[in-house]
Amino acid sequence: MLLRANTWVSFRGTTSRLSQRDRKADEMEIISSFWGLSLNQTVFCVVAILVVVDFFMPHDVPTHIAYILLCCLVAINIHANILIQILCALVSWFAFVAFHYWIWRGVVQRVVNNFIAPDRFKAGADGIIGENGEIRFIEGKKMVRVKGDLWPCHHSESLKNGDIVTIVANNSGVLETQKTERNT
Repeated sequence: MLLRANTWVSFRGTTSRLSQRDRKADEMEIISSFWGLSLNQTVFCVVAILVVVDFFMPHDVPTHIAYILLCCLVAINIHANILIQILCALVSWFAFVAFHYWIWRGVVQRVVNNFIAPDRFKAGADGIIGENGEIRFIEGKKMVRVKGDLWPCHHSESLKNGDIVTIVANNSGVLETQKTERNT
């Protein structure tokens, strides 16, 4: 079967006009014979690659592109009015985005933290536990200077300005400290 520009097909001596669905099927057959995969299979492969890339990139762009491709695939495979196709694509996009923010991001974060880059980054006061700092008294308040930042601290013993301490815990932004011996 050959597809011609004027949508007439000649097959074993008979000539007939192709319907729109037959033309789409014929175009998909040509793509499939060239590439080896149908359009649906190709899009699913691209989506799978983008989802895997999401594990190694620190932002959501690849996954959102995958969701848009899946929504287009949903719209293409629904044999209905164009408005119904668009509505189904939008509803599926909202469903994918809801799934992404309520479930997927947490799964990806756990996998990345546990297997790909364990403890790569801890934000805020949790990231400085185990570090050494220097006690500073500023306007009568006891603070500890760690990596150039000042943090409020709590220590059971009396400390003086310049004492070296180790951060042992974070209690709602107030650092628990333990005095360390100075090696001079």
